[in-house]
Amino acid sequence: MNKIQLNPNIDLESCRDKYLKDGRVRIANFFTDDSADYLLDLIVKHEIWYFAYNNNDQYYESTVEDVRALPEKTYNQFMGNIEARASNNFQYAFNQYHISQAIAYKENIGSPIHSVDAYFNSDAFLASMKKITLDKDIVKADSYISSFQNRHFLTSHDDNHQKHNRSAAFTLGMTKQWNKNWGGYLEFYDSIDNIKEAFKPSFNTLILFSVPQEHAVQQVTSFAQKDRLSYLGWLLR
Repeated sequence: MNKIQLNPNIDLESCRDKYLKDGRVRIANFFTDDSADYLLDLIVKHEIWYFAYNNNDQYYESTVEDVRALPEKTYNQFMGNIEARASNNFQYAFNQYHISQAIAYKENIGSPIHSVDAYFNSDAFLASMKKITLDKDIVKADSYISSFQNRHFLTSHDDNHQKHNRSAAFTLGMTKQWNKNWGGYLEFYDSIDNIKEAFKPSFNTLILFSVPQEHAVQQVTSFAQKDRLSYLGWLLR
């Protein structure tokens, strides 16, 4: 039996109406309880993570182990430079593992987390996404996992990509008991840059939104007591 099962009680038509009206929809209890616990276990036990960040249009990844090995002063200077660039430019800094890419490059063959990519590309998942978005041209999903720790963030952007035809983005929260004062909210803006809607990190909650659409992830505070964990990806035409 497939260990990942969509919650059969989800009203896809209501989700569709919300998505078409606002360009996004939040779906609580997206998977069955057993499936959600299984997905959390996979992400918690996964050991291969990369610290991803950019410098203007140059994109970098370092192993989390290399970043952790930096002396405290060096690390603070490193993060300080990243944060300084964020004041006026698109900038991000967080831990990730690109599942789809690892599979394509035949890296870490047999990793349990790779099974999630197969589900996100399954007929069951893609059919549910097509029903909500009404985009029949969706053919596959590109999947990641992410871990936002203290000081990690993602400034405003719209997910448009020159090479990939993205229909929508999705993020599945894997974070239990998040304190609202810890930051890390996924936020969306109106035409004058006020926050129109924001979602607290949560567990087994799927947020699906159309591309392009401006959004950001608030910086996780220095005093946050846990990591903001998510599965995420894009639905591609």
